[in-house]
Amino acid sequence: MWKRQNLLFNPHKRNGVWHAILKKDIRKLTDRNSLIFLDKSVSSSIKLKRNLPEKVNFTFIYVLTPTFKELYIRILKREALGKKSEKHLTKKEIFDRFEEEIKDLHKSTKLPYVYVVNDSLKRVERFLNKPIQDSKLL
Repeated sequence: MWKRQNLLFNPHKRNGVWHAILKKDIRKLTDRNSLIFLDKSVSSSIKLKRNLPEKVNFTFIYVLTPTFKELYIRILKREALGKKSEKHLTKKEIFDRFEEEIKDLHKSTKLPYVYVVNDSLKRVERFLNKPIQDSKLL
C-alpha cells in the first residue's frame, strides 16, 4: 500500500524482506533540529546521502559483531527463540547474509562511518546514548 502511494524512499528487498524509509522521515532529516535513527544497509545509506541536500549532517554508525562466528551464534540463538510457526533461516540463508555483510563492509568506506564493535552491550549502549555532538567528533 505505501509503495503504491509513493510514500517510500528506496523500497528494495534485502535478505528476502522488503525494506524502505518513509519519505516523511526523510523530510525530518532536512530540519536542523531533528535527530533520526535509521537502521539501514550501507547501500541504502549511500543512496540516502546522495539524495539529500549537502547541508544535512549525518553521523553514520556501523555496529559490528566481533567475529562472524559470534554473529552465527547470535543468529542461531535468535532463531531458537522464534516461534515454531515462524519461518526459520536455513544455514544457506544465514551464510547469504554473511556475504551481504561482507559487501556492506567494503561499501562502508564510501561514507564517514564510526565503527563500533558489539562485544559488550553496555559499551554499545554507552556509545549510542552519548549526545550526537560527541559522536560527530569520533
